[in-house]
Amino acid sequence: MPKDDIELYDKYGQETRPNEININPLKKGRRILVFLADFFINLIMAMLLMNIVVMPITKAAGHYKDYSTEMYDRELDIADILWGNGLLYYEDVNDKAYLENSEYYTATKFIEYYVTGEGEEYDIYKTYYLDIRGDETTYLSVYSDSIYFEVVNDVPKLYDEYIELLIPMYTVGDVISNAGEELYDDIIEDFFETAFDDMVEDIAVNDLTYNGMSYNEIDERMEYLVGQIDTLVVIATYVTYFITTLVCYLVIPLCNKHGKTIAMLVMHVERVGINNLYLVKKGEVAINSIYSLISNLAFIMFIGWPTVNFNYLFGLGNGQFMMLTFISLLVLFVSLIVLLFSNFNQSLFDKLSRSVLISTDSLDEVYRAKGYKV
Repeated sequence: MPKDDIELYDKYGQETRPNEININPLKKGRRILVFLADFFINLIMAMLLMNIVVMPITKAAGHYKDYSTEMYDRELDIADILWGNGLLYYEDVNDKAYLENSEYYTATKFIEYYVTGEGEEYDIYKTYYLDIRGDETTYLSVYSDSIYFEVVNDVPKLYDEYIELLIPMYTVGDVISNAGEELYDDIIEDFFETAFDDMVEDIAVNDLTYNGMSYNEIDERMEYLVGQIDTLVVIATYVTYFITTLVCYLVIPLCNKHGKTIAMLVMHVERVGINNLYLVKKGEVAINSIYSLISNLAFIMFIGWPTVNFNYLFGLGNGQFMMLTFISLLVLFVSLIVLLFSNFNQSLFDKLSRSVLISTDSLDEVYRAKGYKV
């Protein structure tokens, strides 16, 4: 960084030889550390505020509980429709509303039927495509397109070598091999779950009823409820993000005379103009906070965890948080590249704001040279 020429005067007002002071910017590693410290402080604050304050208030004010309760009831209705038509089974009545648990249990009984020949009712694809839809072509294609089944005289059959691997599971005193366990899992994941999803998609097109309930009508209602819940979580996330980010990068810097963030206070770092070494003014602090609102979007999709299921976060708001995170990470990547190749170890924003980070000791040295008390 260029030397700062400090003009000194003697007691008679005569100019003396300028005193040159070398002011060095923060090293690249420390400059990155300052950013990361503030970034994670902001993230922790956001997660705490979201889960302890904002989300409970949003749930109370936005009928979240009502939506969730009705959502659970509608899931029971869907389970009833599938169960009533012989397309889904559950081992415990408490698993009824948890379709994934019921689907897995149904899959285990399905495999048992094709291995032992007992429990034909568990061939749910025969029940749906033949008994309900009367579509033999689609029914047979479900199995003929699979690597685990063969169709003999229009009857699906598990290959003999697979039956030999799986039969120990249903034989008293016998133990299934590792290859058999792996095959068992593969049939569930590669065949049953795929076929089940295809069946549900077909139901969405052709509808399915039970006791006066329509699958499509209930599914449409569930989509509405999910949308309402999503909206509440999205609003809570944005409110939390803007509050905590502005507190970290605007309120706190404005509350101390040097315009420092928490990390800058702890690490004894100052932001100064690169040409004049003056501390940033309050207006510049406000502008700085705008950049932070963009760069810290990298963590916005994680604010709701653990109140909101982690997998749910990725699709929240039709994936808008994931997109914002991606854009922010791209900006941060460009900023990192700028920093790595910058002579004065400036990030992209430092360049745009014509500022640089230096240590407090360096700034104190400038003040002492100018005759200020430090």
